Order: sequence, then structure tokens, then C-alpha cells
Amino acid sequence: MDPIGSGFGLIDVMRPTFDDGSPPGSVPPEYWREWHEKAESKAQATFDDALETADAHNRSVETVLEFGEPDVLVLGVLENQDVDRIVMGSHCRTGAERFLLGSVAETVVKRAPVPVMVIR
Repeated sequence: MDPIGSGFGLIDVMRPTFDDGSPPGSVPPEYWREWHEKAESKAQATFDDALETADAHNRSVETVLEFGEPDVLVLGVLENQDVDRIVMGSHCRTGAERFLLGSVAETVVKRAPVPVMVIR
């Protein structure tokens, strides 16, 4: 257990995207289920690695998998949990791709009431 009582949480937010660029509402249910299963499997592998690393260092990790808009869900956690900082990754998109898709990290940095560290 952490001597100062702090915890560590790992949130993986999956935004529905499909290889052929189809929007989520336009794909057949079988395709959606297949994507969902792959996304869950990928997240679970990440969580398993984190849990193993934490266990090796005598720490605990809370894991959460959500599906939806990452910035909305990450900021929503701040309303329901006692969070003192956020560390998050960034895809570092630039140009038209960033303009069209926006930046999850940028939105979280601007709106979060706690310090945010963005890792590229």
C-alpha cells in the first residue's frame, strides 16, 4: 500500500472508429460487436501489464474501460473521484487532422481543474 494513501487509476477510453471510416451508427451489429470485442481485448492487455507492474512494486491500480468521447469521459471522472493530477498520452496530430478531429489532450488541459501532464 502507498504510504501516503494515494491511489493510481488507469482509464482507457475507446472512441468507436472503424477501419473503413464508417460512422458507428452505419455499421451492422456484427461489425460493431467485433470492434467492441477487439477494443476490450486491447484494453485488457494494457490493464494486465499495468496491474503486473504495480504488483511487482507492491502497489495497486484501479482500471476502468469506457466507450465514448475521451475528453468528456476523462473530465467526468474528475467530478466523481478525488483526483489530484492527470497524466495522459497524445497522438500529436497536426494540421488538418487535428483541426477536424480536435485534440483530446488540449481540451482536457484547458478544462481540468487539476494539473495535467501530456506525454507524447
